[in-house]
Amino acid sequence: MSGRFPTRIVLLAGLALLLLVSAGIAYAAWNTPVSVDTSADVGQHTSLAVVNGNPAISYYDSSNKDLRYVRATDSTGATWGTPVSVDTSGDVGWYTSLSVVNGHPAISYFDSGNGNLNYVRATEPTGSSWDTPVSIDTTGIVGLYTSLALINGYPAISYYDSSNGNLKYVRATDAIGSSWDTPISIDTTGNVGLYTSLTVINGNPAISYHDESNQDLKYVRATEANGTTWGTPVSVDTIANVGSYASLASVNGNPAIAYHDISNKDLRYVRAADAIGATWGTPVSIDTTGDVGFYAFLAVISGNPAISYYDSSNKDLNYVRATDASGSAWGTPVDVDTTGDVGFYTSLAVVNGNPAISYYDNGNKDLKYVWASDPTAITLERTTVRKTGGSFSGLGAWIGLLLLGSAAGLARRPAIFELVGR
Repeated sequence: MSGRFPTRIVLLAGLALLLLVSAGIAYAAWNTPVSVDTSADVGQHTSLAVVNGNPAISYYDSSNKDLRYVRATDSTGATWGTPVSVDTSGDVGWYTSLSVVNGHPAISYFDSGNGNLNYVRATEPTGSSWDTPVSIDTTGIVGLYTSLALINGYPAISYYDSSNGNLKYVRATDAIGSSWDTPISIDTTGNVGLYTSLTVINGNPAISYHDESNQDLKYVRATEANGTTWGTPVSVDTIANVGSYASLASVNGNPAIAYHDISNKDLRYVRAADAIGATWGTPVSIDTTGDVGFYAFLAVISGNPAISYYDSSNKDLNYVRATDASGSAWGTPVDVDTTGDVGFYTSLAVVNGNPAISYYDNGNKDLKYVWASDPTAITLERTTVRKTGGSFSGLGAWIGLLLLGSAAGLARRPAIFELVGR
């Protein structure tokens, strides 16, 4: 082999295959993260959604103790508008959940000062102006871990009743959320209802959550479309202390949950064996390297389930996507942002066809956002090894050196090694 032209050797972690090409190689990547709001300590409790064609984020302003909202000025989130303080009455804006309700952005959140569940909706489609916030539940300390979703055309919220240790649910009586029905206590056995995640499963509302008393992951689904009556809660995972940061989504027709295994410090995933979540498959430990899986957020990306999460050991924002539509097998986790202590309060969504994540930069106390340039968002890093003389007739030896020298790094992220000869 002459060595006059560069030869790129693509080494993918966990694969025995080495692909050699003499021309350039196309590979997917995440774009450079954007610091969306850098004013004081901002960006906790983020929630990402597409609002009127552009990405938007609700979040907590810790310095001013306000609920804030910001929307990008383009469809991918390359540039952002001026943040709006939506609610400034006391200490408000914890556990935000952003969704589009009847054409306008809306947010559920916890009013920490008064211990209430609050809801607010914008007066126009982009979120530049907002209506007066509504206190939906004011009995005791209620409204932690809110999750907002459209249920049979009306906004609805799952949340935690801290005073009674219960899982609660409430649905509006109109399409915009100006008035609300009486809240329902769905699960009252022990201290239950932390880390709620609400979505529609096979036509009815369903919720995943953490049972603090038994340290289990639980799931419950309503018996009709509005959430007036509910079935018996199911303990999905009961091995050790599991179920924090639970995130529920419909994956290939069945409910699925991403969550943190507190005991083993792993990121876990489980999918039901049927369309309503009556029975569940065996949980899968997706990432077991270090203490990982905090702030897990599950979404379907380009047909397959994917999860954004925080790697506490390395203080990084991570992302992983399944290699099939059900999540029975998973790719190698990707370190999306590794600058400082980043990746708290992740929220994953499809933005302009590609995955995007909002999150909190704990080191700089900023709100950050990152968008992938490819629908699958598999990041490959390039490392160049230059040979200054001779040829690559001993190519096998070079490959061996690269494999041995890079094994540790490749275990966490794929890489492209470029051998350049003269």
